[in-house]
Amino acid sequence: MNELLITLPDNYDKIVERLLRADWLIHNFRAKEPNGLYNPANYLYNVEFHNAEYRALLDLNVLQYAVNCVKKDAMRDLYRDACAVLVFCRAAEIQIEPALSIYERINYNAENLEEALDELALLRSLDNADVEQLARYALGDKQALRDIEPAEIDRKTLGAKLTEYRRLTHWDSIYLLVLAAVSTYWNNKVQPQRKLERYLDWVVREFRISLPCIVYAVRLFGHNPLSNMMKFRVDLNDHSRRAAIFNMTWDLFHIDHFLKTWIDPEKKWEEIFFTQDRMLKSLLRLAISVQYREDISPLLNFLTPSQATMCRTIIDGRSDREDRAYGTDAWSPEHRDQLISKLERELYD
Repeated sequence: MNELLITLPDNYDKIVERLLRADWLIHNFRAKEPNGLYNPANYLYNVEFHNAEYRALLDLNVLQYAVNCVKKDAMRDLYRDACAVLVFCRAAEIQIEPALSIYERINYNAENLEEALDELALLRSLDNADVEQLARYALGDKQALRDIEPAEIDRKTLGAKLTEYRRLTHWDSIYLLVLAAVSTYWNNKVQPQRKLERYLDWVVREFRISLPCIVYAVRLFGHNPLSNMMKFRVDLNDHSRRAAIFNMTWDLFHIDHFLKTWIDPEKKWEEIFFTQDRMLKSLLRLAISVQYREDISPLLNFLTPSQATMCRTIIDGRSDREDRAYGTDAWSPEHRDQLISKLERELYD
């Protein structure tokens, strides 16, 4: 029988208590005991004996809570929780992957690059700090990280890579689907009970099915929507309208990335995701349930019987439709860009 000896930081059980209370971890494991998710031995055993590799994605808020452990004089529970995440990842030898959050921090605006690089440098220092220091801060020692300085990074090379592309792959597709959801939500000519049908019909006819956006639409247009799902308001100025839709797009982009990595046979690692955002947690967990079932049945609890029937009809019957752009000569990046331009004129002008 294979045996593994590990050394944990002092008072690691209290770190686990913080992590369980925060409930930031999203995963696709079939774990039944929440405590087992934070047991480093489970991960280290798979790494040592099964050649497993784990990576942790942090959403932007968690990344900024982590660096605020050093940047801010005040100590907040959110900062301590983020530091507890770092302790867990170090103890379990899980690689922290901040790239998507750094891209979100830049948000396709070069003016944000220097601050994003500052935060990346601090995160790297924290990720390489003594784990006992991190644990002491997470457990309330405000002075534990006072000596942490930003890591030396190649700012020129990193900056060039982070701004090399106009958009990340698939980002514009998620952006388009968010624009369409916003347009449908604020369309007063469509009765509320018909808005999900209108949106799904548009998705199938004009573009393509996307699990994150279907999950989002079901929770938005179904009964008991989550709070803060619609960040866009018609009384916002143009800048704030764009910021709201970009924020919504990043949320669904994170979900899309997680799901694509999970099912990609070329990816040799497993990802976990940390977010404090209640809406994002709920949507991602629901999307994982749908992915496991390979069926939309987990979504139907949020719909009326007539909506559920309609949803199945549109999604299951999409391949038989003759009015779809997907898979025809009309399907192209230019087609997507035209749809984006049309909806941007509607929502931003």
